[in-house]
This record gives sequence, structure tokens and C-alpha cells, in this order.
Amino acid sequence: FPDKFLVTGHTPTVGVSRAHEGKIYINEGNIALDCGACFGLSLGCLRFDDMAEFYVRGK
Repeated sequence: FPDKFLVTGHTPTVGVSRAHEGKIYINEGNIALDCGACFGLSLGCLRFDDMAEFYVRGK
């Protein structure tokens, strides 16, 4: 569906794409939001209105 997105979490994005370690992964209607905060990476937030990404770095 071209106007729909599948939004997932639980699996850190580094497991989806090494290039997206600590970052939100968006590709072909798939959005992976788990940036790995529990592993000291980032906590990511995506604003759907304009797809702006925001991050807080983990400790």
C-alpha cells in the first residue's frame, strides 16, 4: 500500500542495517523505531506530520 507504513520496534535498527546503528530506519514503507537505547545507543522519536527525527543519546 503506497500510502501506508509498517512501524516496528523491539529489534534495534542496527539488526536491520549496520548503517542505521542508533538511528531510525525508514525504507520502502517500513519504519523501525527501536534505536537501541537499552544498549547505550539513542532513543529515537519520529514526528509523522513531517517525518522529522529527534534523538536523545543513551548513557
